[in-house]
Amino acid sequence: MSCKYCFRKDEYENYSNLTFEEMKSFIIDVSNEFPNKRYFEIDLTGAGEPLLRSNEVIELIIFTESISTLERTFKVTFCTNGTLLSRQLINFFKEHDIYFGISIDGDRKVHEKLRGKNSINSYKLIKKNIRKINSKYIGASLTITNKNLNILKSFQSICNKFDSVSMKPVRSDSNDLKISQKSIKQLLKYYDQFFENILNQIKIGNSWVLLSIIRGEDIFGKFIRRIFLNQSVIARCNGGISKFFLDVDRNIYVCGAANISSTYKIGSLNKGLDFDRIHSSLNNQTNRIFCSKCWAKYICGGICMLIKDKYVLNDIVDNDTLCILNKHLINLSISLRLILEERYPSVFKNFVKVCLDNYYR
Repeated sequence: MSCKYCFRKDEYENYSNLTFEEMKSFIIDVSNEFPNKRYFEIDLTGAGEPLLRSNEVIELIIFTESISTLERTFKVTFCTNGTLLSRQLINFFKEHDIYFGISIDGDRKVHEKLRGKNSINSYKLIKKNIRKINSKYIGASLTITNKNLNILKSFQSICNKFDSVSMKPVRSDSNDLKISQKSIKQLLKYYDQFFENILNQIKIGNSWVLLSIIRGEDIFGKFIRRIFLNQSVIARCNGGISKFFLDVDRNIYVCGAANISSTYKIGSLNKGLDFDRIHSSLNNQTNRIFCSKCWAKYICGGICMLIKDKYVLNDIVDNDTLCILNKHLINLSISLRLILEERYPSVFKNFVKVCLDNYYR
């Protein structure tokens, strides 16, 4: 397939794949730089389908188990398009307690349109593969674009097959995909509908809708967790702080989306992490001139540094659709907490426990 919002670059064809020994070396080197850290997540998601190299995935899982101790845990995870999930792989992942995500963007029509070439009947195959898996081992990853703004419809089309559902807006310059000034108003209305659906489900004793988004990487769920836990942040994400991406060019970047420029390079496989550049990355994340007067800045954490830098270059200061979305979702999160505390205090306490479990996971 050729997903329209994939981070994979054409330049990748000029490089050979990372070898298993290189991946092992990277894991060991990074973990040695953080001797007090107890949990390391090795995420194989980045650019392209990880299960195209399923043998290496299996080797990495076995390797990380071999170096895990009572004091330090190494865990492999990934997001797959779901088409290559054989019974053998599924059984292996279950046996080794591997939690992974499946990228699926709503109903068949929308999903296959976003997946580009060779995607015909892929939705049917993915659904078939999902039925083979115990839902507690998988989460859904849904990218919100101009093609699937109705998030409630998308959520309802997939939710009963997954332990968690993570919906996040696309990061793309494509006018065909990105959330535009015109479409943001529509998306906010759909989020209002989703919010009402959460409340209606809780009213009849069904907590699963809310649980499914606070257990994963959902953008709304992220803000709900922060509001429920009275949590403040200084940066949008941990990219370049405690999250590092090794690309096929053998350079280390702040995340899988940041390999577009050497600006976001923070080391290399041969030389290791460059802590001067890591500190520079942290300053880049926290020096948010566009957020200085925003009431939500310590809940939101700011926009993606890649997008922020484009704004600096193009002298765009405000009225960003992602800022509008974030503030709207934070307002909904505050409303949700107030309503739950007043009407369903015991239910609210249970949700707080789930948020804490996710935080310390």
